[in-house]
Amino acid sequence: MVCRYIKELHVIITRCLDGENVVVVLYEFGKRTLQYVLSIECFANLRLFNSSTRNRIILRHIRKYTIDTQHGMLVLVSDLTQYQQAFSRFSIRRLDEEFEILRPIGKLFMVAPEQLRDVIKDSPLEKLPQRELESFIKRRSDYSSSWIGKHF
Repeated sequence: MVCRYIKELHVIITRCLDGENVVVVLYEFGKRTLQYVLSIECFANLRLFNSSTRNRIILRHIRKYTIDTQHGMLVLVSDLTQYQQAFSRFSIRRLDEEFEILRPIGKLFMVAPEQLRDVIKDSPLEKLPQRELESFIKRRSDYSSSWIGKHF
């Protein structure tokens, strides 16, 4: 439903604006949506991409809940993929690069505890402080039972 709204808004913006105005408005809309998805209260104080408050929102929402590593992660990964696909329609390279953070975040909930380091290595997650990474990993339903701390 949210992604349908994003698509509809994209159509409206491209019809009503032209030139560089389209790019600026779509970019800001995408950045602020990413901020929302990365931050919704549970991701408070997360700072990505060296910007102040812009990109915090999606991640905050994820930190709010325990994500079941069997079924919940499928819903999470699906949602994150849909956000990324919806905004890729904007054809703004900078925005696509910023939304790249979503894929490895989803993978944090998909892989076995022993594979967490591999997911983080050579991904946008490497830029996050250790404390921020831990805040995501602690949301895994198997965090306590699988001794993830010793693998991470």
